[in-house]
Amino acid sequence: ELRVADTGIRETTIIGQGIGTAMRGLRPIAEIQYLDYVLYALQTMSDDLATVQYRSRGGQKAPLIIRTRGHRFEGIWHSGSHMGAIINACRGMIIGVPRNMLQAAGLYNTLLKSDEPGLIIERLNAYRSKETFPSNLGDVTVSVGVPQVLTEGTDVTIVTYGACVGIAEEAVTKLDEVGISTELIDVQTLLPFDRHHSIIESLKKTNRVVFLDEDAPG
Repeated sequence: ELRVADTGIRETTIIGQGIGTAMRGLRPIAEIQYLDYVLYALQTMSDDLATVQYRSRGGQKAPLIIRTRGHRFEGIWHSGSHMGAIINACRGMIIGVPRNMLQAAGLYNTLLKSDEPGLIIERLNAYRSKETFPSNLGDVTVSVGVPQVLTEGTDVTIVTYGACVGIAEEAVTKLDEVGISTELIDVQTLLPFDRHHSIIESLKKTNRVVFLDEDAPG
């Protein structure tokens, strides 16, 4: 009957409780308030959550979903984006970086059907955006490790994710006004990353690529 439980303000303890709950057969979602605070739980995520399945040769699984929010691009607090540290420390987890809340819902639906642990970083300023959701929102999924081509082009490829997608879309419009055809790719997940090498296929077509990334302390 208990669906939502309060915890102490200790990120590594929250993750530890989530791991234990997941290993006992439940499907917990552990919430970390901001992406910056994930750093306080990084050791537990890296050494325990990301490795439990292969350490036990598949005998144990902890399909914990960690929910947080970041990529705000504004403010002096709670606006960091330590993506390089996270993706290098948490190999063995799925790391989703949705550009909007519909895509976030699809990632949650996908992970809830998976035995893999995951981290979903919602775009904080997306909470102020208005979106149209389909009537079958509970059935929407995202293909993990498969980038989505948002616009097709022939002159240059832009590869990005999360909040950077909106900035890239503005750039695509401005480049089009001066006759530059841009292919825009949203990677959707940073781990795994482009399983089928679609970025390389785009690069073969355009011969130029720009990676737009937010990776900064804050």
